[in-house]
Amino acid sequence: MFKKFFLIFTLAILFGSLSPLCCQEEHEFDTHSNVTSLNLSKTNLWKSDIFNNIFSFEQLEELHIDQAQWAPPPWNPNRADYSGYLKFQDLLSRGHFPKLKILSLDHPSCLLRVEHNSWYKGMLFYGFHYVHNQSYTLDYSLFAPNLEKLSLKGFNFTNELIRKYSLPGNNDLRDLAKLSLTELDLSKGNFEPEQIEQSSYVTISSLEKLSINDSLVKNFNFKVFAPNLKYLSLSSTNVNSKDVANISQLSDLVYLDLSVTKIPAGSLKKLNQLPLLQVLKLSGTNMTKADFSCLQSTLKDLDLSYCEMSIASFKTLSMLTQLEKLNLKNLRNDNITDADRLSLQEALPNCNIIIK
Repeated sequence: MFKKFFLIFTLAILFGSLSPLCCQEEHEFDTHSNVTSLNLSKTNLWKSDIFNNIFSFEQLEELHIDQAQWAPPPWNPNRADYSGYLKFQDLLSRGHFPKLKILSLDHPSCLLRVEHNSWYKGMLFYGFHYVHNQSYTLDYSLFAPNLEKLSLKGFNFTNELIRKYSLPGNNDLRDLAKLSLTELDLSKGNFEPEQIEQSSYVTISSLEKLSINDSLVKNFNFKVFAPNLKYLSLSSTNVNSKDVANISQLSDLVYLDLSVTKIPAGSLKKLNQLPLLQVLKLSGTNMTKADFSCLQSTLKDLDLSYCEMSIASFKTLSMLTQLEKLNLKNLRNDNITDADRLSLQEALPNCNIIIK
């Protein structure tokens, strides 16, 4: 026990902090090659010795580099700083982690900073750009061929800066299709029409969980891109009734989050085509014309908190006798009385109804 503590403590002194280095408690090691989990989130990677030696961590199974600073602020305010971008290129082109299962690269900072004398001045751009040309290729399937869970929150999928500053690149969802991913998070990403179009012919058949919250994803073809999804979260997106029709073809879907969207209440009928749906999140939507009786009998958990709802819609909830949890917190209708709520509770005796 003392030996294991001494080894961990020595590494902590060597690299400046114990917190970025994580490993399984039962795992003793003498070199980096035995470390299975590494957390470099919120660190200054450009001056991190441990990141500069990351290629020696060959046994990594889990890697987190969230909200990390990839490059120092540029000294010259009239130039573009690509150092963070190049560091990321270096990681994906030289690194090879055959055992890596989980990779999180959320909200990277200073991957690309531009401070020219234009409207871009002073802006900090978040995101990275896949690079594809004959001499330099970034490929997740080479970097981590057995990756299962990938999180890229806050990444830009736009070509604007690549074109403007002559960086090599072409963003492509087909990179992700080379992996056998089961979980993917692309929330808060900026998608161009070409990526939306790619979702109509790029398929990740292994994908079971997909989150694209806080993004513009209207017309994204979920049925083609991830036909075997069980979990789909699209909170705060611009999805419409056409998208709901596409989602309704995901026959394995168990969990669906459409909170804070502008889907019409009539589109709920299309969700009746989901035979396994158990959890439906509609918080913050307009359900004044909804008929909840059309929902599947498999539904167990329904979130309608902060929804606009009419008395007529409210009364259709009594038909969902299979519900186990119903969130009605802060409904936007002052005409719904305590008597109405009591009547609903009597109709759903086995349901936990949250009102306040």
